[in-house]
Amino acid sequence: NADHDAEAETAEIGTLRHAAAYILLPGQTVRTALELFQAAETETLPVVSDAQERRIIGYVSEAYALRRYSEELERRRAEDVGERWFRSTE
Repeated sequence: NADHDAEAETAEIGTLRHAAAYILLPGQTVRTALELFQAAETETLPVVSDAQERRIIGYVSEAYALRRYSEELERRRAEDVGERWFRSTE
């Protein structure tokens, strides 16, 4: 769309910083990260060293967080099913 192209050509990077207040800390859970993605309405969030210094040490994408969350749920489900199956055969 020509209107969107014109807007993109003149947009300043600062206007794209709508999620700048949202950061992830190394000790936070994936569930917390997913909540922050929803609140920030962004696809990538920075991971910072700590809340005071805020030195960026990496980035996490929403897609990666969703994949890891799904894998963890599947692992736990498999463990639960396996334990129940094992107990019923004893």
